[in-house]
Amino acid sequence: MKSVLLLITVVALGIWSCRSVETSSLQTPPSSQTCGLQEAEEACPSSGCVINVPIQSCRAHATFNIDRPTMLQGVGRGSQITWDAGISAIQCLNNVAQNSAILNLNIASASSSPGSDDGIWNQCAYMRIEDNLITGFGRYGINTDTTGPGANADGSRYIGNLVERTQSHGFYFTGHDSNGITTMNNNSVYAGGFGYYEAGVAHNVHVNDETAFSGWNFAGGQNCSSGPLDSTHGAFYENGSTNQWINPYAEGGCNSVAYFDTGAVQTTWLGGSYGQVAHFYGPRVDNGGSLITWQDGTGSLSFRTLRAGVGKTAFNVSADGNVSISGNVSISGQLCIRGTCQ
Repeated sequence: MKSVLLLITVVALGIWSCRSVETSSLQTPPSSQTCGLQEAEEACPSSGCVINVPIQSCRAHATFNIDRPTMLQGVGRGSQITWDAGISAIQCLNNVAQNSAILNLNIASASSSPGSDDGIWNQCAYMRIEDNLITGFGRYGINTDTTGPGANADGSRYIGNLVERTQSHGFYFTGHDSNGITTMNNNSVYAGGFGYYEAGVAHNVHVNDETAFSGWNFAGGQNCSSGPLDSTHGAFYENGSTNQWINPYAEGGCNSVAYFDTGAVQTTWLGGSYGQVAHFYGPRVDNGGSLITWQDGTGSLSFRTLRAGVGKTAFNVSADGNVSISGNVSISGQLCIRGTCQ
C-alpha cells in the first residue's frame, strides 16, 4: 500500500511546532502525478513545512507547484525524479511562497527537443536553490522570468547547482523583479544557448560561476559564435544594469564569449587568468559606463573599458606588471605618472 507519511512534532503549550512531510517512490499515492510531492505540499499548513525526498528514482507526469513556504530537500543525486518530456519540474509562481528552498535534488527530464519546460521556474522572493543536479530540459535549467503580474524573485540565491543539457540557456533572468539575486559556484554544461543569460534585470551578482560547451547542438558539436555582431552564441549574455560578474569561467572554444547587448550599463566584470573568456563582444562592451578587467596568463592586468574622473573625483590604477588598455582613454584634468604631470 502506497501512502504519504506525515510526521508532526509539537512542543507543549504550542510555543512552536515543527512539521515534516516525507515522500518516496514506495510511499507515493498510486494516483500521484508528481511522485507524491503535490500531495505532500497540500498536507502542509499554510505557514509552511519541510518535504524530505529520500533516495529514490521516480517518474513524474505533472509539474510540482510550490504554493506555500516550503523547504524541499533531498540527499543528493540519489533523490532523483524524472519528469516526462515537455513537462516543467518545479515552479514557484507569483511570489506565493517567499523564503522557500529547493535543495540537494536530482531533477531530470525526458525531453529531447526544444520546448517550454524548465527544471525550476522561480517567481518567489528570497528563494534558495542550492546543490541540485538539473538535466535535460527543453528550455532553461533555472528560469527567473518575472514578467507576469505578482511575480517577484528579488533577493534569491542560486548556489552550487549543476545544470546540464538544456535546449536553451542554462540560467535565465528577465522581468521586472529579478533583481538583487546572487549566484555562486554554479555550472552550466551543454546548454543549447548561453550558459547564463541576463536580460534587462539589475543589481545581480554572479560569483565564480562556470559554463562549458554552450551553443551545444545535441548532435555532438557546437553552434559557434560568428563574431562581434553575433548575439545568439556565447558563454555569458549581459543586457542589464549594474550587474557584477566576479571570476567567471568559460571553457575554451568557439563560444568563449561575453556579449554585452544594448541594455548593458554599469556592468562590473572582474575576471581571473584561469578560464577567462576569449572575446568581449556586443554594442555596449565599450560604451556602457562599465568596468571590465581581467588577468591574462602572464599575470598582466587588462582593462577593456575604463571610465573615471567625474567632477573632482580621481581614479588610481596600481598593478605589478603591465596595464593594457584597448580603445581610447579620455582624461579631464592632469595625467600624472610617477610624479610628472601633464
